[in-house]
Amino acid sequence: MDRFTAGWFENLLVQEWLPAVPAVKAALDRGIDVADVGCGRGRAVIKFVQAFPKSRIVGYDVYQPNIDRAMANAQAAGVAAQARFERLDASKAIPGQYDLITTFDVIHDAVDPRGLLRTIRQALRPGGTYLCLDVNCSDKPEENAGPLASLFYGFSMVYCMTTSLANGGEGLGTCGLPESKLRELALAAGFGSVQSCHWRTHSTISTRSSRRECAAGLAVAVATDGRRSTRSSGPAARDARSPAAERER
Repeated sequence: MDRFTAGWFENLLVQEWLPAVPAVKAALDRGIDVADVGCGRGRAVIKFVQAFPKSRIVGYDVYQPNIDRAMANAQAAGVAAQARFERLDASKAIPGQYDLITTFDVIHDAVDPRGLLRTIRQALRPGGTYLCLDVNCSDKPEENAGPLASLFYGFSMVYCMTTSLANGGEGLGTCGLPESKLRELALAAGFGSVQSCHWRTHSTISTRSSRRECAAGLAVAVATDGRRSTRSSGPAARDARSPAAERER
């Protein structure tokens, strides 16, 4: 999985995903406290440190071998002094308070996605932002068709859904977190309204009715001021991958 996702962080994180949420990028440039939850081998943390030297970055992961590899990767990249990594089950609690918390392809894998979103909500400072990237699939399984969907469902069977279920988890799976499900879980965790914005990518996906270029991504902003807003973000474009930002105001 690290080999599969490494190209995202190298070629998309700073170049395409963050420009889709300009307020987040501007804050990173100024210097803020950031936690990457489910950091894996540290690819995103290393890119953050390299691109935004004024910000303070920590990566959390529940799996110690990932933490060991992340520290080795940071050492090889020459940023070991700036990139901090800790083993942590973030679904129980996240220490400290942050201006930005990120998850990249994590929530659909989580044993306890509801608990994880709650602790993320609790660890945000006032005015902070939660940036979530996950698979942007349909909530209608028959609409998830074609070679890319087949690949994702294969991932789900051998890894994403299975590892969650093996630990007594919810087992959302690779295509188990469509926008509607993310909205449901975010509201239950105490976030407020959901908004969207777009970015470009270059993959293709098939549905039963059409084949198209995935030219627009989705970022979702969720106000976390404790009030549940009924504001609608309008229709969201469907894509193979989508970043979602949940913002506290």
